[in-house]
Amino acid sequence: MKFLTQDDLIKQGSFYYEFALANASCCLGDACGQSLDAEMQHNNKNSLYLRCEDFWRLSPYIDAVFAEYPYYGPKKMFVKEWNELKASCTLDEEGALLLRAFFEEVDEWLLQENRGCGHFWILGV
Repeated sequence: MKFLTQDDLIKQGSFYYEFALANASCCLGDACGQSLDAEMQHNNKNSLYLRCEDFWRLSPYIDAVFAEYPYYGPKKMFVKEWNELKASCTLDEEGALLLRAFFEEVDEWLLQENRGCGHFWILGV
């Protein structure tokens, strides 16, 4: 599983999932309870992009963790939920080997870029 850049998306023209950072203003006061961060939109320069085919490899694990995951819409992913998904994926030896680098990259991205917010967004196709 390899993350793409915005330039890759233009070249490949495929459908993708966008891992978008929380809007910094949403983590102040009551705004964090909003359903979608103010001014959240697709194609953010600091987002991570993953081809649909790669994201769907996570679907057995996603379905085990979330009762109803919105595959074609936005999902506000709390870090606690992300850690549950990661634990579910890495319990399986095959999943652990296949997905270790993927989860490490997302975790590093969150640590460096998410400004301490307790959530991020996965924007569906």
